[in-house]
Amino acid sequence: MVKFGWLSPVIGNQWSDFQPIVIKQCELILPEVAPHFDSVWIADHFYGFDAPSDPFLEAWTTLTWVAAKFPNLDLCHHVLGHG
Repeated sequence: MVKFGWLSPVIGNQWSDFQPIVIKQCELILPEVAPHFDSVWIADHFYGFDAPSDPFLEAWTTLTWVAAKFPNLDLCHHVLGHG
């Protein structure tokens, strides 16, 4: 059986009016597509790629928030930073 996951960025940039993209996806996209996916993946980088000052959500907290909204999906880190 093939399983599909949704990867959601936690960065905000000029194309998202500097609001973290995962917020808009959880409000507008995931409610419609969640029944067709098995998991949600969140990138866990320490800062964004355009500029270190861009808004960037912490991944564990973001996964907790996503879990409350979509309890039937598995949750995963795309990149799990450690140090």
